[in-house]
Formats: sequence, structure tokens, C-alpha cells
Amino acid sequence: MSRNGQVLLRVENLVKWFPITRGIIFTHTIGYVHAVDGVT
Repeated sequence: MSRNGQVLLRVENLVKWFPITRGIIFTHTIGYVHAVDGVT
């Protein structure tokens, strides 16, 4: 909360995935790492 009591940021059902890539010159995604799901 801010100094005057108002909410600065509200997040509901946050989901974050990070790609797993392979290759140096020709990169391609081979999968994903599931970081967070449903954070409120």
C-alpha cells in the first residue's frame, strides 16, 4: 500500500513460463519451465 492507503498494484492469477531454447545461431524452443501459476 502507498502512504495514503491506496493499492499500488493488484495482480490476480499471474502465470509465468520461461522458454528452454537450444542452439547458438539457429535457436529454437524445445520446452518451457513453469515458474508460477495462479499467484494472487
